[in-house]
Amino acid sequence: MNKRKNAPNHLGRRLILGCVLIVVSITSFSILSYVLDCSPYKLWQTNGPDSYRIVVEYVWPPVPPVTQEIFVKDGAIIQNNILSCDHNSVLYSATLCDPIKTYYSQVGLYTVDKLLADAESCSAATEMILAQCSSSQVNRSDITIDDLITITKSCPLELDSSQSICITEYDTTYGYPEEINYFVPQIDDGFGRIRITQFEEIRSDS
Repeated sequence: MNKRKNAPNHLGRRLILGCVLIVVSITSFSILSYVLDCSPYKLWQTNGPDSYRIVVEYVWPPVPPVTQEIFVKDGAIIQNNILSCDHNSVLYSATLCDPIKTYYSQVGLYTVDKLLADAESCSAATEMILAQCSSSQVNRSDITIDDLITITKSCPLELDSSQSICITEYDTTYGYPEEINYFVPQIDDGFGRIRITQFEEIRSDS
C-alpha cells in the first residue's frame, strides 16, 4: 500500500478538460480539481507506485536535449542513466557529456514527487506573476505556454532571471507531470521543458 504525504493546501488553479489536468495558475480560474477528485496529487497518492522507471527529457537551450533514465524503489532513486551520452557523437561529445553526467547525477535528478513539488512551486509563482497582467487572454480556457509568453512580454513586469512561468500537463491515470513547460521572461529564448516520455511501474517479485 502506498504511503504518501498530504498534498500542499495551495494547489494553484487548474484547468480541467474532462480529467486532463493542465496547470495554468491564473487567479480568475476557480475550478478546483479536488472537487472532481482527479487532482494530480490525489491520483498519484492513490494510483502511483512506490517503485517505477521513468525516462525524462530535459530541454534547456542552448544545451542539446538530455534524456535520462531513472529507477525509483520505495520512493528513492537507486539508479540513473544518461541515455543521450550512451554513445559518443558530434552532438554529445565526451567534453559535453562529462558536465551533463555530473549535473544530472546530482542536481538534475527527479522523482515524480519532486516533479510534482516543482510544478506546484512554479504554479504558485506563475499565479503571482500573471496577477500583474490585465490581458484578456488570461481568461482563455485554451491558453498555452506561447500565450503566456505573449502576455508576459506585454505586461509591465519587474522580474529577475530566477523567476519563471509554467504550464504543466498531467497524466490522467497516475497523476504524474507528463510535461512542464517553462519560460523565463527576462531571458531571450528563455524556454525550457521537462517531459516524462516513458513511465513503467516496477513490481516486486511474488
